[in-house]
Amino acid sequence: MPARAAFLLLLALALIAAAPPPAPVDWSHAAVQDLTAIHDILQANHPGPVDPANPAFTTWLNTGEAALLPRAQTANTEHDYQSVLRDYVNGFADGHVNIAMTDPETHLWPGFLVRADRLGAPVRVALLAAPGQAPPGLALGDELLSCNGVPVRRMLTDRVLRPLLNRNVPQRLFLKSAMLMVVDADDPAARSPSCTFRRGSTTRTLPLAWRPIAAPALAQAVQSASGIEIPPFGAKKRGDVWLISLPTFDPNDDQLPQLQTLIAFLQHNAALLHQARHVVIDLRGNDGGDDGWGDDVASALWNAAAVTDIESSASETIDWRVSARNIAALRLRATAAQAQGQNDAVTYYLDLAHQMTQAAARHQVFLVEPDPATAHLPAFASPFRHPVYILTTPYCASACLDFVDVTNHLPGAIRIGLQTSSDTDYLDTAAAPLPSGHAVLNYAMKVFRNRPRPANASYEPQIPWPGGPMTTTTIARWVETLP
Repeated sequence: MPARAAFLLLLALALIAAAPPPAPVDWSHAAVQDLTAIHDILQANHPGPVDPANPAFTTWLNTGEAALLPRAQTANTEHDYQSVLRDYVNGFADGHVNIAMTDPETHLWPGFLVRADRLGAPVRVALLAAPGQAPPGLALGDELLSCNGVPVRRMLTDRVLRPLLNRNVPQRLFLKSAMLMVVDADDPAARSPSCTFRRGSTTRTLPLAWRPIAAPALAQAVQSASGIEIPPFGAKKRGDVWLISLPTFDPNDDQLPQLQTLIAFLQHNAALLHQARHVVIDLRGNDGGDDGWGDDVASALWNAAAVTDIESSASETIDWRVSARNIAALRLRATAAQAQGQNDAVTYYLDLAHQMTQAAARHQVFLVEPDPATAHLPAFASPFRHPVYILTTPYCASACLDFVDVTNHLPGAIRIGLQTSSDTDYLDTAAAPLPSGHAVLNYAMKVFRNRPRPANASYEPQIPWPGGPMTTTTIARWVETLP
């Protein structure tokens, strides 16, 4: 190494060594500060506190904050901080009120994950790490009974149902139950030294060795444990089955061109798909986003006028909560829509922001966006020779449910797969960074009035999934057996 380079390296190392360690975080202060901020942001910007149809929202807004304040005041770790905030937002039982952590989280796992297919069902080993990293002798399918003497049902309640799930959507348990065997690195009390398993008539207690797992690897492992493979955007043919994969209606920068390419493919190849033996609109992984993308897909495959008539056949008046923060959020929406080339959405959001500004000047609580019924449900023949299958899973929420609302009225469409998720009448989220800088609150800005689908209603499949891993190959083979 040249002398100058060696000198610079030694200088850099000396500076790093001399740099003071990062200041410890006062997690109690952060928890109290952010708990109060969540209350105040929702009070000022969410429709719930001023919605006469839902007094329960205000009740939890106030009583939940008061009940959790003592825990916030005694928070010692990041885990304590996160637990307080998650318990507060989950108390609203609304998927559109949630928090996202801004700091990279450090998790530990014992080399295996589990899955419970539903409440009360056995909790079984669903994923194993490489040999030598999982408890010796553990096998896929082994039933977890307890850890350190704590029954598995109590563990599910304490570690998954309460902190990670909306109580109104227990069908999502099997998507999150893998987190039962994942703990925060700063929560040593959660690291059970051993767990008890059953295989057939044999019960064994095995020691656990907890080790770090990187966030991307954990996300992939949790998804794999659920048994649901999430495909990228695309239209692919497997045998006689066309699968049109729509993993989200909220595409990121990398996914946006894939979605746009897929919609163009559907528009140019609709006649080919209309003649196909089996067509599956695959919603695995789709938990919502912008419902305009779903309208584009339905219009390409069926009829744009029919989609418009379906959406115009019900009175769906919307009340937007008026606030300066929401006005800014709508303008950000317009900017994002412009970047995606959605010119109609740009006009809509800018006009809405202008109207809300005028409503704020008049001190209105709500900006009412009337949407009376202006059309009848269309009656027309399906352009498809055979049924079109709408494949759903418990991921399906928000704009994904809106898409299913539409396809329910399109001729030839049949729901298959698993039960969907559900949502309340509060929709269209905005993001608000919390004052500590450690988390972001997401909340809804509007409330639907007279929506045909009730709050927290989900859709059951007309043809249920027979069980097993839900991969592109297994789906195609199954669909080929359907009438």
